[in-house]
Amino acid sequence: MVGLILRPPPQLNMNEDEGLPERWKMWKMQFQDFRTLAGLSSAEREFQMSMFRYAFGEQAVRCVNTFPNEADEYPEDWENVMKKLECYCLGFAKDLSERYNLNCRVQEPAESVDQFVQALRHMATTCGYCDHMHDNLIKDRLIIGMRNGSLTTRMLRDPRLTLK
Repeated sequence: MVGLILRPPPQLNMNEDEGLPERWKMWKMQFQDFRTLAGLSSAEREFQMSMFRYAFGEQAVRCVNTFPNEADEYPEDWENVMKKLECYCLGFAKDLSERYNLNCRVQEPAESVDQFVQALRHMATTCGYCDHMHDNLIKDRLIIGMRNGSLTTRMLRDPRLTLK
């Protein structure tokens, strides 16, 4: 292995939604091979994270910067970031389909408002939205999808409307 020059895999293309899960799987495999060949597992954590960010590229860095960190998480842990990025990339097509279903949902004729809200809450959990967005999205869908126009009008007049 004298004189071996290693390059990280090409940066992950996240501009195109189609094929992202497949591109992620290939990139991850190439990066794991690169880590092994470069001996990165014995390097300092900060160096490993820097190499990981450098390898996956600007588009992925922008995406990762939107991920929330739990209180007990170390934001510079490359393995944790990789897991989150993997969830994002592999769940992308599923999330889009789930979001479509949520955004098309309207109140059924025999469904009460409470039942409708409950159904929306359940659907929102599978959409891949951050927890902070759930109530706002449910509120929006409730107002748009309600069958009772006068109730919708009253709800729109209330700037402090909550789901409680």
